[in-house]
Amino acid sequence: MALRLSFTNLIESTAASILAASHQTSNFCSSQAQQPQRPFLPWRAPTTSTADLIIDLGSSQTVGVIAVINANFASASLQGASSSGGIFAAPTCGSYNEAVTITQDPWSGRYQHVHYSTGFGYRYVRLKIPGQSPVDGATSTYYALGGLWAGTLSTTPDHFAVSPTIQIMLPREDAQPSHGGWRQRSQLGDPQVQIDAVLKSQTCGGSPANTDDLDTWRSLERSMWTADYFLLALNLGDLAQTWIARSLDDPQWTVSPGVSEGRLTLEEVTGP
Repeated sequence: MALRLSFTNLIESTAASILAASHQTSNFCSSQAQQPQRPFLPWRAPTTSTADLIIDLGSSQTVGVIAVINANFASASLQGASSSGGIFAAPTCGSYNEAVTITQDPWSGRYQHVHYSTGFGYRYVRLKIPGQSPVDGATSTYYALGGLWAGTLSTTPDHFAVSPTIQIMLPREDAQPSHGGWRQRSQLGDPQVQIDAVLKSQTCGGSPANTDDLDTWRSLERSMWTADYFLLALNLGDLAQTWIARSLDDPQWTVSPGVSEGRLTLEEVTGP
């Protein structure tokens, strides 16, 4: 199965804005939901009953993927409509209405979800959160959301060629005396996912990188560089394994007739 990528977040674009938020608090305002690349500066809704967020994309947009990043709730509905008033108030809750279950990413430990939308061509996106207990503990009295991503979808020619190395970076600083008798640790942040993988590409023997899979990979690598950060979904059956990612590589390929090999190193973007 191919990787799924999205290079432009329409929710973050200059044409988009937060039309309405049922709740928000000081320093955790609704506009922060437009920046999923800063998942630890969330929107907070100080309630555990129904809450919602409506985003105006500025005009009707074709959307192939919607992602929920760093949520503290496990169920929600993703909705779309051409107008924001009576349609969202109607029993159908808009022209597009999909209930989603948000689960825990096994690597970062954060609750995330990627939804592949079909037939979404609307101006307004709504996240509707039904009443529930937050997943980050019984003491929480609010919903929190690190960000939303909505954009067009790209797929790679193939998945990683061999088993990738997935490393969990744990930000910390250890203080220890020279005798090594004890260690004091300061945790300096939240886990960050890094992926190191090999890519293989079918290559035209007579004219490599000319309308073949290597040509497609190179186009995607250029998009990674231009976008800086992008949505990555592993597309292996777990919808929680999705991140806002950045490439750490200078692209390098060993070009051979038939099959070429490259390397892709990605890190999850977590701020500042």
